[in-house]
Amino acid sequence: MNRKALLLAAAASLLAAAGQAANAATITFGSTSLADIDGNQAVQVFVAGGEAVTAASLNAQLSGSGTLPKITAVDLVTGTVFAGFSPTQSPVQLQSNGTIGSRSVDVDPFADPLPTLTGVLATLQIDTTGLNPGDTFNLRLTNVGAGNNSTVFTAGGTFEEFAVSGAPNATFTVVPEPGTIGLAGVTAAVGLLARRRRVA
Repeated sequence: MNRKALLLAAAASLLAAAGQAANAATITFGSTSLADIDGNQAVQVFVAGGEAVTAASLNAQLSGSGTLPKITAVDLVTGTVFAGFSPTQSPVQLQSNGTIGSRSVDVDPFADPLPTLTGVLATLQIDTTGLNPGDTFNLRLTNVGAGNNSTVFTAGGTFEEFAVSGAPNATFTVVPEPGTIGLAGVTAAVGLLARRRRVA
């Protein structure tokens, strides 16, 4: 049995023994505004609490009415609290036409020091192709799919769920690209100048 399977088995047995998972560190999101562009945009997930951990599992789901974006990547290593600790990252699991993304990461549980939960936990790549300014969608990290939550395995040997701020965790809004706003302003100014010249 590999290290990830052992960690997950240990976490499941601890959860069963405890009856329910305790709440770990708090998750927040970076900007909840995404540009009106076709293609991938990075959404950073931040964590605060400072607890030392040996593994984490992130489950993310997009929901809302109308056209939904797609999760195209989940990275728990690059630039995160696990970087620099020789982490092992599982393959990303994308389901439901990209509206659900899952991935886990673990480090050597005997390493000293261990990563602590303060900083960037993950970066999601979200493809907003087909969305328009003003469109909104929800991103949640709890009760994903069949009820999966985002969790950590602590250095103290406990399995804990993240406490995520907000319900349904975060609402994102598509906003016009800054270049589009600038171009619209220049076009309006040129139109006004042309009109003034005709009037004079």
